This record gives sequence, C-alpha cells and structure tokens, in this order.
Amino acid sequence: MSGPNLLISLHQDLLKVRLTEETLAERYKQQEMRTPAHFGSGQEAVAVGVCHALRTDDVVYTHHRSHNHFLAKGGSTYELAAELYGRADGCSGGRGGSVHLTAPEVGFIASSAILGEMTAVAVGAALAFQMERYQKRWEGYNRAKTPNPTAIRNRSQPQFTKESLRANILF
Repeated sequence: MSGPNLLISLHQDLLKVRLTEETLAERYKQQEMRTPAHFGSGQEAVAVGVCHALRTDDVVYTHHRSHNHFLAKGGSTYELAAELYGRADGCSGGRGGSVHLTAPEVGFIASSAILGEMTAVAVGAALAFQMERYQKRWEGYNRAKTPNPTAIRNRSQPQFTKESLRANILF
C-alpha cells in the first residue's frame, strides 16, 4: 500500500486509536473500571506508524501505556475495554488490567508496568527467533528510554547487540 491509500489507512487507524482512548478515559471517570489505567492519548502516531511498517507475523512488546500499540497491531477494541472492566472476555481474561495486555494472534505478545522490562524480553525473543531461524521482526517500545541495565548490560552474561544477533530488529 502506498500513496493516498496508505495515508487514508494511517489516518483511519489514528482516529480509531485516539477515539478509543478518549472514550475509555471518559468512561474511566465513572469508576467502574477496577484497574489503574495508563492512557496514551497523543502518542498514537508512533504506534500506528510502526505497526503499519510491521508484517502480520511480526511481534510487539511494549510498556505500561500499551493501549495504542495493542490497537495499532490489531488487538480488539472490545477485548481491550472488557479487560479494563475486569471481564473474563478481556484480552488477558480480565486479570491483566491496563498494563498487562496480550493478543498473540495478532502479534501483540506482552506489555508490562515495569519500565524497561520488556526490552530484555524482546531481545530474548529476537535471539530465540534467530536460533529457530524465524524471519520475524520485533518491536520493543520503550517510552521512558530507561532499559533495565542489569537485564541488558549484565557483565556476567554474553553481550548481545543488533550486529551479533543479525536479526531484523526495529528500535
């Protein structure tokens, strides 16, 4: 997809993500959602742009403001809302809340409330993809840009870099 069709598709996805976030944020005020919610209104362009560049079999790992990435990768709006309400038909069975979303069927593997945690998980997945010779790419969103230094720079462990993995990694 390119040209005007790409721009229209990007705009449609931006609107879907933004309107979903705004609607959920408004309903959150009713205090019926039994989870702390971390909304990302205004941050949807990065999620939509990156997810449009990914293939369907590529995977995403992200941080605590994960609604945008979840929706941009193809996660269900209904399952996201159900998760925030703690319902069993939510994307994580109603137990993950706002920060532990998952939709492996569309390549959204996990999100976490711990800043920088998913960087180590995503690097481990990239190594596994390389070892299994999968041609997957992964995206590790790290909004705070504060990777867990012990997870990545532990001197007792081998140093893995983009070059040593030779995987298709997006930063």
